[in-house]
Amino acid sequence: MKHFFSLVALGCLLLAQSCKENCPTCQDSSNPECENYDPCWDKIPVSADFEMSTKWPMEFPDYIGQWHPDVRYSRGRIGFRPNHYVEGDSTVKYTWLLGSEVIHDYSFVRNFIDTKETGENNIRITLIVEKEPDLECFPLDNGKDTVVKYIQFVDSLCEYLVLGDFKVLYEGDTDSVIIKTRNWELQWYTSTGAPIIDDCGGEWINSINLDDKRMGDTVWYTNPIATFYSKMWFVQSEVGTFLGQNYNGFFFVDPVTWKCNGEFQIDRRPLTPMQRFKGRKIK
Repeated sequence: MKHFFSLVALGCLLLAQSCKENCPTCQDSSNPECENYDPCWDKIPVSADFEMSTKWPMEFPDYIGQWHPDVRYSRGRIGFRPNHYVEGDSTVKYTWLLGSEVIHDYSFVRNFIDTKETGENNIRITLIVEKEPDLECFPLDNGKDTVVKYIQFVDSLCEYLVLGDFKVLYEGDTDSVIIKTRNWELQWYTSTGAPIIDDCGGEWINSINLDDKRMGDTVWYTNPIATFYSKMWFVQSEVGTFLGQNYNGFFFVDPVTWKCNGEFQIDRRPLTPMQRFKGRKIK
């Protein structure tokens, strides 16, 4: 019997050793129960990183929202706010430097409409953030950080990232297609080949080949409800008395990677199912 218990004990030791070497362990730096837990996993040193967004004076629906960080902007109202911090945190001190102006608010909006006359561009803006550092996680942090960025303006819709040529794959398809968006004011919208009255002067966004499977290389007028440099939402709009069709949806382009995605519906009485696509800007 004594020999039997010795064999059992030896077997348990071998099993434990085998599991220690081969069994999966808890590997999650955010979980205190795991062996690789890092108490600083969600902490950052004092940071002055911030983002900017075009701030249109109208209220958009909730599904669009008012804040859309971007890399270029129309010459109008632009908002500024820091990353990583919440408004009302009295432990953080902000110092914004914009031209000769010094601002200490968490966030603010300024109007640059006058730069249409001066042509000024690449306007420098600085944020200095001061806060008591977390020395346990970041022993070298001095509690102060400074970031400088430049406000880059675009002067026409033709310069927006949402305008151009895109190679996309529709959801459920196996072959990609080319769709195009252009800032054209056309004389009519019932087919291709309509005379172009203006190709960059206004806000007449047209989509070419958007519904290629059903209509061929048709030009569709996209009536935008909100247009940012890299994002666009559009609403139903009459395409012409001959076609009598409407559509609505959105179109996003990543300003870094140029990857895009979008969705839309076309009113063919009844409304078509939502069509979705993903792809990349190629021109």
